[in-house]
Amino acid sequence: MPPTFSPVSSTIEDGTPLSCNSWDSGTSFPSRLQYHFPANITDMFLNSCIPPSITGALHVRTGPDAKHIVVDVEVRGQILSGDQHLEVCMMSRPGPGNYGLGIYNVSPSNRRIRKIPNRMVRCSPRYPPESPLDVLIHVVIPHNVSLASLCTHLPQFSQSLGTPNPPDHKGAPNQTYPLRIGSLSLGGPVSHLTMRMDEVKKFELDIDAPLRGNLRVSESLSVTSRSSDVSVNITLVNRGNPITVNLEADHAPIDTIVKIVNLDTHGHHTTIPFPVHIAARTTYAPLGMVVAYPSSSPPVALFVEAETELAPIVVHLPPAFQGTFNLSAIQSDARVDQSTVADPSGKGRTRTVYVDNGDVDDQRGDPYRGIIWIVLYLHD
Repeated sequence: MPPTFSPVSSTIEDGTPLSCNSWDSGTSFPSRLQYHFPANITDMFLNSCIPPSITGALHVRTGPDAKHIVVDVEVRGQILSGDQHLEVCMMSRPGPGNYGLGIYNVSPSNRRIRKIPNRMVRCSPRYPPESPLDVLIHVVIPHNVSLASLCTHLPQFSQSLGTPNPPDHKGAPNQTYPLRIGSLSLGGPVSHLTMRMDEVKKFELDIDAPLRGNLRVSESLSVTSRSSDVSVNITLVNRGNPITVNLEADHAPIDTIVKIVNLDTHGHHTTIPFPVHIAARTTYAPLGMVVAYPSSSPPVALFVEAETELAPIVVHLPPAFQGTFNLSAIQSDARVDQSTVADPSGKGRTRTVYVDNGDVDDQRGDPYRGIIWIVLYLHD
């Protein structure tokens, strides 16, 4: 039996359901449905609030022949209880072009009280009896369509963006155009992530799996890893705005190379610094960081923080580093590696380094072995 279609007119707290489909114990699985999103969509969200027994996968790609954004949802498994209903709704939110998908679990007693999750998910602590279900979401975006933002909250879903279709999906086998999305916010947390994308302006990620690969951003990057290691190459692109990077891993190593590109290297010798703030924090695990940018670049107002506990920190700074560096290792060793070059401005200024290197106590009385560097270029 196909999913039951039910138009919905009531407005709920986190959006307006445009149409909903329901699966229950009478549904034959696998079952599939498809939504065609309006042509004026600019911002897209994909959210779920479902029991832990329901797993899933999200796959987002471009389609050379697609005319509109198409979302294909397939549900596999079995609903064991007559009180359990899995509902999928196409949603809209206030503002032009803001559309998305909501997946949630309801019982007959509360079907009229629909709580589609936003970034602050309000999942009920009491779920109906759990059933083993697998929800597969395929999103196809026309190659000439750019989204201002894509926001997901899909707990324990694997998420794939810009990669070829999996072998079992009946779509085009390969992608020939990159995804064009301004801001990405992927959460849940994500159980596994694969990406093949060009530059994004903002990227926020909450992940419960090891993170490896390359990330390219022009404004902000925020990664929260839950007990899984972070090993990434980060490219920061100067587009005229300050850039902020924040990496956090709970009880897991962080190993990152940060490269700053698109700086003025054509002899303009601007004195206006380009601000970059990089912070990396973990506990009970080592932290390694390499920061690099060309020595011929104009001043980079670089502020770097690195912190861990009961594990070493090793950081390599670029030769032309100017700014403030704060490194804190609780009950462990901290080391900074740096070579020096001539004044990149060509003005022959003298390099001045202020170093505060020693053991201090924090408010709890725990000993820190910290290094704080302030490095400047000054006139003779």
